[in-house]
Amino acid sequence: MVADFSNAFASDPLCHGIWLETQDVPKEPYWFLETYSTEGSGAGLHEPSDGISWWMLRRDQSIGNARFDGSDVSSTDAAHHVCFINKGRGGAVH
Repeated sequence: MVADFSNAFASDPLCHGIWLETQDVPKEPYWFLETYSTEGSGAGLHEPSDGISWWMLRRDQSIGNARFDGSDVSSTDAAHHVCFINKGRGGAVH
């Protein structure tokens, strides 16, 4: 699974400029990401029948922590969503 996600991450243009470290923990600030396989029933709106789930946590002493969770049907989708969040794209909700 790590290889599938890493390959998807490396090939997604949105991930350009983001460093994926699979061995060492970098100095702050950084995002911590964990992926795991899902074997859901596929019955729920956000529950794939087969896919990848992930969670990520931003560690930054100056602004605090932020956590995101997601499930996708493929490593390609998961990598795209992770990079989208990492780059801070999208609108702000207040």
